Amino acid sequence: MSDAPQPGVPAADDPALAAAARVAQREARPTRAQWLGGIAVIIALQILGRIWVLGGRTFYWDDFIIVAGGHDHPWWSPAFWAQPHDGHFAPLAFLLQAAVNTLAPWRWWLPATLMVLGQVAVSLMVARAVHAIAGRSWQGLATAAIICWTPLTLPGATWWSAAANALPMQLALAWWVALGVRATVRHDPAATSPRMVARATAVLLVALAFFEKSLAIVPVAGALAASVAYLERRRVRPCWRRGRPLWLPGLAVTVAWGVLYLVIAARDAREASGEPRIELVLSGLGQVLAALAGGPWQWQRWAPGQAWADAPAALVTTGAVLVLLSAAVAIHRDWRAWAPLAVGFGYLMVVLAAMTWVRSGEGTAAELAKTLHYYGDAAMVIGFALAAAWSDRVRPLPRRSRHLVLALGALLAASSLVSVAGYRQAWSDDRTGEWLATTRAGLAAADPGTPVLNQAVPLEVLLPVVQPRNTYHWVFSDLRDRPPFGRWTDRPRMFDASGRLIDAEVTPVARLRADGDCGTALTVGPDGTGTLDVGLDGIITIDDWVVEFNAMASSPMEVRLALPNPFQDVDQTYAASTVVPVGAEPRRLWATVGGGGNILRVVVRGADPGARLCIGAGGVGPLTPAG
Repeated sequence: MSDAPQPGVPAADDPALAAAARVAQREARPTRAQWLGGIAVIIALQILGRIWVLGGRTFYWDDFIIVAGGHDHPWWSPAFWAQPHDGHFAPLAFLLQAAVNTLAPWRWWLPATLMVLGQVAVSLMVARAVHAIAGRSWQGLATAAIICWTPLTLPGATWWSAAANALPMQLALAWWVALGVRATVRHDPAATSPRMVARATAVLLVALAFFEKSLAIVPVAGALAASVAYLERRRVRPCWRRGRPLWLPGLAVTVAWGVLYLVIAARDAREASGEPRIELVLSGLGQVLAALAGGPWQWQRWAPGQAWADAPAALVTTGAVLVLLSAAVAIHRDWRAWAPLAVGFGYLMVVLAAMTWVRSGEGTAAELAKTLHYYGDAAMVIGFALAAAWSDRVRPLPRRSRHLVLALGALLAASSLVSVAGYRQAWSDDRTGEWLATTRAGLAAADPGTPVLNQAVPLEVLLPVVQPRNTYHWVFSDLRDRPPFGRWTDRPRMFDASGRLIDAEVTPVARLRADGDCGTALTVGPDGTGTLDVGLDGIITIDDWVVEFNAMASSPMEVRLALPNPFQDVDQTYAASTVVPVGAEPRRLWATVGGGGNILRVVVRGADPGARLCIGAGGVGPLTPAG
C-alpha cells in the first residue's frame, strides 16, 4: 500500500491542485542563498551572545567538585569516571573535564573555546534537522531561530559542567531527529545503510556516555518522525518498517544503557531527593513559557549558586499566550498538527516531572526549577515540534505571512538579547576568576619545599556541604607549579579571602600544658612505643584545629597527634590524626588535627627504646593572619 500523502487537505484532493500547491510551495520558500544566509545570521548572533556571556563568567561549583574527585584516584580509573555524581552517570563528561584541567589547570579559555565550538556544531545540526522536517522554508528559519536564540539553551551551554553533559546530548539528538526523518519519512535509503546505522549507533553511545539524559534521544526522535509521517498523511506502519534498521539498534542500546544507569546511579539520584513538590513543576513551567518568548529578561543569583530566571508575570503570560496561539494557528491550518505539538510539550512535562522527582527535598527552594539549564533539550524538541506543525509540505504558507514570520523573529531576537544581557549581569559579582588567578600566582611564587596547610576555599566558591572537596588541596591537586599541601608544616601560611597566600599564626582557643625544662615528657618503652595525653587548659569543640607543636627528642622519631573525645570512635579519631617528625633539635611545627575535648594524645611507634620526647607549650586553634 502506498505511503504517499493521502487526501485530507484541499491541495491533495486533485492532481492539478496538488501540482499547483507544489508550485506555490516553491515560490513561497526562501531561495537556497536566503536559507543559508538566514541560518548563518541566526548562528552568528547566537555565538556572539555565547562568547559575550563566557567572557563574563568562569568556573562554578560542579566544575570544581567533579575534578576534585580525581584527588584520591587517577582520572582514568573507574573510581573517578564512574562516580555517580549527584545522580549523574556521565563517564565521558568526567573524563573530558579531568583531561581539560590536566592540560590547562583552571584556565577558562580552554573550556570556553570547547563550549563555543560545541555550540556551533549543535546549531548546525539543528539547522539540518529542521530542514529534514520542514524543508527549506520560512517556518524552518523561524523554528531554527527559536531553538538557537531562546535563553532556555543559554545556561547549560555556558556552564562548563553542564555543557560537557548537554552539548553532546543535543548534538546527538539533532543528528537522530534529522536521520530518523530521512529514514522514516523521506524515503532516503542512505539513512538506513549499514554504515549510517553504525555511525548513528556510535553517536548515540557517545552521547549516553556524556549524559544519561540521552536515554530520551531515540524515543523522542522516533516520536517526532512518526508525528511528521502522520501529519503528511503517510502511513506510519510502512514508515516504521522502512526505518526499522535504524530504530532497532538504537532502542537496544538505549535499553542496555538504561539498565546500566539503574544499577550504577539511579539509586544515588533518588536517595538525594525527597517527596516530589508540585511547586517545582509550576515554577519551572512559568519560566519556560517566558523563555519561549525570549525571556526571562531578569535573573537573580545567590552566591555561590547558579543564576535563576525571574521573569515578570506579564512575560510569563505573554509566553503562554504565544504558545497557545501558535498551537491554535498550526492546528487550524491542519488539525493533524496536534501530533508533533503533543510530542514537544509532552517531552517538556516529562523533563519537569523528572527534575521534580530527582531534585525535591526539604531544603530545595522553588528557585531551583528556574535554573534553565534543565530545559535546553526540551527547547530543541519543542522547536522541532513547531517546525513540523508549521510545515508547509502539505499546505503552503501564504506569501504575506513571510513578513509576520520575520517580524516575530526580530522580536524574539530583541527579547532574547535583553535576557542574554541580564544573564551576564547576574554573574557580574562573581569573583571566582580573580580568586583562581590570585591563588595560582601565590602558589607559583611559594617555596616549593615548604608544605602548605590545607583549608577550605571561600564560601563564595564552594560551601562546606561538599567537604572535603571544598578545600584547596582537592581543588588545586592538578596544579603543577605549587608547593605540596600537607597536614603539617614548619612555616604556617594561609589563604585570605582573595586567594593570596600569606603568613599566619595560631589564635589559641586552648593551650597545651607544659611544666619544667622538658615540658611534658614521654619515655619510649622497650617495645619502641609510647602514649601520652597532654592536657589542654580548656575544652575545644569537634573541628579541624591547628596545633602549635613544640617538641624535641633524644633521637629522631615520628609522633602521631590526635584529639580524642567521647563523641568520635577510634577510627574517626585515627582518621583525623596527623603524624609529624620530631628531631634532636628543638623545632616548632604546625599540624592540622581533627577532633575535640581537653587532651592532645601523643602516640609514638617504632622509636628507639628508652628515647625521650619533650613537648613544650603551644596553642590550639584556627590559623589567622600573622600580626
